This record gives sequence, structure tokens and C-alpha cells, in this order.
Amino acid sequence: MKSFDRLNTSEWANKLAEKLEVLRDWAADRSVIESAKRKENYDRGKSERKLNVGDKVWVRIPGKCSKFEDAWKGPFIVEKELSKVNFRVRNVENRKTKIIHINLAKLYVDRVASVSAVTVSADDPGLDKSNVSLVGDVDMSGELDVVLSEFGDVLDGSVGKYIGGEACIGVEDEAKPVSLKPYHVPHAMKEKVRYSLSRMGRGHRLPLECSNCSCP
Repeated sequence: MKSFDRLNTSEWANKLAEKLEVLRDWAADRSVIESAKRKENYDRGKSERKLNVGDKVWVRIPGKCSKFEDAWKGPFIVEKELSKVNFRVRNVENRKTKIIHINLAKLYVDRVASVSAVTVSADDPGLDKSNVSLVGDVDMSGELDVVLSEFGDVLDGSVGKYIGGEACIGVEDEAKPVSLKPYHVPHAMKEKVRYSLSRMGRGHRLPLECSNCSCP
């Protein structure tokens, strides 16, 4: 058999083509093996996510959201499964549809109201226990009595209020009030901020009162 160095041009080209084909097959096999290893390492400790047609979901809005905006919008209803990871969803409010990746969705859970109207004072003789709603045909009035008897002091309206004498904060005579700049709110967000503050004020979560402190 002739050595590789003493082959003519045609034989040398055929020999080289055979070796290159063997190397190509070897590289393809190694690529498949390494790809399987990388997938195994990537999927380790992860659970498969799955959505069904008709499910209610929250949808994450990509990009940086404002502090006053929710990163998740919804609820949306899954209308169609386009692939294992892509779905077409419809907004419940405006009925607009969009196509999303499954990583941008999470299941929406409806909240069940357990009590329709409850008088917060445990000693109030006017407490109407018959106005307690049923959840799954389960009467909650008995549990309500236990809660009101055990935590009556929490629901009587005194928690969070100072009921002692007058409080006094000592300040030096030469002390001067400090004026600080308010937090800058972009002009485009002012209406949303004003609406959020008024809503919190109506819900008594953030009492809005005038202050005598110095301001710019």
C-alpha cells in the first residue's frame, strides 16, 4: 500500500475526503452528546410549567415598570395553545388578545370572600352573626365567635392609637426647621400618584392631614 506522502493528487484528495467525513461524523455525534449534557444540567431542579385552555393567568409586562404600576397585568384567559411554550391569551376587561411565552404567565387565583359584613366590636350587642356568608356550604359564624372572643381587643379600634397623656418633644431654642425637597414625580405620573393617594386616603390606610412642619 502506498504511503500518504507518495499518493498522487487524485488519491490524496480522496483519502483526505474520507478522513474529513469521519471527523465530521465524530463531531456531529459529540455535539449531540454535549447538547444532551447541557440540557440535563440546565433542567436539573426545574419543574415543567403547563397551561390549559380556559385557565386564568397573570401576564408579566416586559421592561422596567414604574413604582406605581404592577409588573403583572390581568387576569387573562388562555384561548389557544400555539405550541408547548407559546399561548394566545385574552384580557378579561377589554377582550384584547396577545401571544405570550409561558415564562411570562402565572396562574390567577380568585379570592373568596368569607365574611360579607362583620361588626368589629366583640361586645357590641348589635353584632348580626346571621349576616356571615357561607363558604362552600360551611357556616363560619361559630369560628367568628371564637375570633371575636379571643381577639376582641384587636378589633375594638384602640390598637394603633395613643391613649395616654399629651406627648412633648423637646427642641432647643436655637433649633431651626429643616426643609427637604419633596420626592420628584414625573409629570406623566402625577395623575396616577394623585389617584393612588386619594384612594388610600378613602380606605383609611393613609390618613391625609395638613402638617405644621416646614416645607419648601
